[in-house]
Amino acid sequence: MMIFKFPNLLFLMAGLMTVLPLQTADAAQRVMANSNIKVEYTLDINGKPVVSQSNPKTAEFRLGQGTFPSELEQPLIGLEVGDRTSVVLNPDEAYGQRRPELIKEIATELLPKSVRDAEPGQSFNLKGENGRIFYVRVVDAKENTIVLDQNHPLAGKYLTYYITVKSIR
Repeated sequence: MMIFKFPNLLFLMAGLMTVLPLQTADAAQRVMANSNIKVEYTLDINGKPVVSQSNPKTAEFRLGQGTFPSELEQPLIGLEVGDRTSVVLNPDEAYGQRRPELIKEIATELLPKSVRDAEPGQSFNLKGENGRIFYVRVVDAKENTIVLDQNHPLAGKYLTYYITVKSIR
């Protein structure tokens, strides 16, 4: 028969084993740097809803990896599953200001056939000389030229995201 010199130690250890799991199970998981999170969001552009509450979008990403601007990710830190927040990004924090120099009039003969007959409002992804793909929107179509806008469609806009944290891993 074994005699314990420290009988209280055995009871203390047994108590810790039963208490610790309860404490960690009750502790709420919060979003922190490098958390893998799933969010549901709606979006207003310049105060007008474009992603409505009746049809929200979801996104899954690792916080801090540059998937979204830091101005959008930072307010999520400390939130728990079910928490909601709203984040307003001004144009400089989102897609920048509109740049007039990105609006160019180009001779139709220099453009791909798919763009030559384009009408104002249509948009395309074109491949530049360097192989880079870029977005263009047709502003005006004239007899021998087409005016193209290379600004991002959200440039110069205020974006308001309404975000709900759905899961944290």
